[in-house]
Amino acid sequence: MRANFLLLSVALAYGLWAGGCADRVAGGSEIGNPAALAGVAVDSGGGSRAGVALRLLPENYDPQASGAAGDTLKAESDSQGHYLFPRVKPGGYVLTAVDPLTGFRFFSRVTAKSGVRAQADTLRAPGRVVVEVSDSIPAGTYVFIPGTLDRAWVDASGRAVLDSVPAGFVPIEQRSAAAGSTRLDSLRVPEAGTARAFSAGSQVTGKLRWVSPGQDIQAAVDSLAPGDTLFIRGGAYYLAHLGISLKGRPGARITIRNQPGENPILRGTSDQYNLIHFNGAEYVDLEGLEIDSTMEGSDALKFEEGDTTHHVSIRGFRIHHIHGIAINEQGNHHHISIEGNEIHHTLGTTGTAIRIADATGKYSPTDWTVEGNWIHHCAWSDAGGSGAIHVFPGARNVIVRDNMLHDNAHEGIRMYGRFEENPQGEGISLVEGNAIWNSGAGLLALSDVIVRNNVVFACSVMVVSQRYNGSGSQPSGKLPENLSIYNNTFYGGTEITLLDWDAARQCVFANNAVYGTASPWEIRGTGIFSGNVGDQASPGFTMSSALIDLDSPANRSFQPRIGSALLDKAVRPWVAENDFQGSPRDSAPDVGAFEYRGPATGPALEEGFKRR
Repeated sequence: MRANFLLLSVALAYGLWAGGCADRVAGGSEIGNPAALAGVAVDSGGGSRAGVALRLLPENYDPQASGAAGDTLKAESDSQGHYLFPRVKPGGYVLTAVDPLTGFRFFSRVTAKSGVRAQADTLRAPGRVVVEVSDSIPAGTYVFIPGTLDRAWVDASGRAVLDSVPAGFVPIEQRSAAAGSTRLDSLRVPEAGTARAFSAGSQVTGKLRWVSPGQDIQAAVDSLAPGDTLFIRGGAYYLAHLGISLKGRPGARITIRNQPGENPILRGTSDQYNLIHFNGAEYVDLEGLEIDSTMEGSDALKFEEGDTTHHVSIRGFRIHHIHGIAINEQGNHHHISIEGNEIHHTLGTTGTAIRIADATGKYSPTDWTVEGNWIHHCAWSDAGGSGAIHVFPGARNVIVRDNMLHDNAHEGIRMYGRFEENPQGEGISLVEGNAIWNSGAGLLALSDVIVRNNVVFACSVMVVSQRYNGSGSQPSGKLPENLSIYNNTFYGGTEITLLDWDAARQCVFANNAVYGTASPWEIRGTGIFSGNVGDQASPGFTMSSALIDLDSPANRSFQPRIGSALLDKAVRPWVAENDFQGSPRDSAPDVGAFEYRGPATGPALEEGFKRR
């Protein structure tokens, strides 16, 4: 809804806010009944800002638990920066805004019992909030800013990161299904800076240290104590290896990161060592580094087979043109988070981007989060089994979420599940909200995993699920079990292969949209097939076509169209709570990865980090 100054003037002239008594809130002034809110958005120089997108939500709104936010609570500033919400129910609200040109934001609280004219709100550069939770976090815990759409899941390292938070004082809450909602803090977020919040224990103010090119970076790392931060200044660092065995603790993590605004580049000089290797590290965060070369067979980051590493995060890295695996786990390491990294142009047959565990089932890593990464052109020079994200047998409770994966030599995502049979369904992993395209194969999902809200297109093989060690005709290997594939969209490519499925082993393929494969689908076994829509005849599918159902696959827009066979046809209980874009599905959910919210407005999927 665009609120222009003419509308504001007309509303005043006709007495929209005439009469009555009103609240004064956050510097606002009384402007009468019925409830309405008007104001102006300005920049730090006091100039008005046009085209600012505003949203008004109840002050206790929880972006995960409260359901969809109504379109009636949106507005846009006019050419003079004025905005208007003409009809607002009485109560407390949070007003947020973002300038689409600069990304600057503001946040303010408003109470409406009648009309309120807010003071001018200043748009400022947003900051970031890093929340560290207690060590014993319930599954499905997230943090959020009440009254906004800002939320973040607690990752495997015990942290949640809220990016692009409006500068100023904001409340932070934590919620889990088991424990409900808990207020953590109300803290000041600096412009273009970082604020930290803790849900248990006290913050430890550690020492700040710096290292520059030419100095001994290993000695600088080894000097760190719990709560310390090491800033690595911009420039090139030539290293045989960098070992990390540091031990922070909850509330006193150790951080190794780039100096803000600078770009440190690490380059490997030895084929006898992996460039960065972890052995027994605890509560350590690495952020904002670049690795642009290693020697043949040398990995960029390696979690070694020795002492267990846990509660470690790798964020904001750029890893490229290396001759090994970008991030490699070999051991029983747990609570590791790999988030917001770009990995590209790895070289040779070992150029996998992220590898967890081993093909033999030797290791049992648990509680990994691989989220929000952009991985492309990995091992494209040699299709020797390398690809983007490979989670091998033995790994448990792994979350692979919101990654953008394209132009990789082999599978975008491989998920094997437990090495042994798992009749109790323990340690189930999750693959959610990923986009995979232009790869040797899209998705390999064998056992012990929920696969939902993914988009796979233009891959030689779209999805494969079968017995370990090859096709269903082979007697050896584990049969698929505890496998739920629902609310995904598959388009193009060569084949869909689902072998050895059995409903008794909890194998479900439901509410998926499947179109444009070059070969007939190969589906053997029973399994549960329900609510699917596709362009080939098969039990559990409704026949339709991409031309009727999808907005514009040629432009990577896979949202449903008006009149689509996908609309309101998803069958329960196999319905994802949110869709590919993280928005809640409505009471009559749609088939496929997207919930229809009106005509699409352009390509949904672009190269780069995932956008919502």
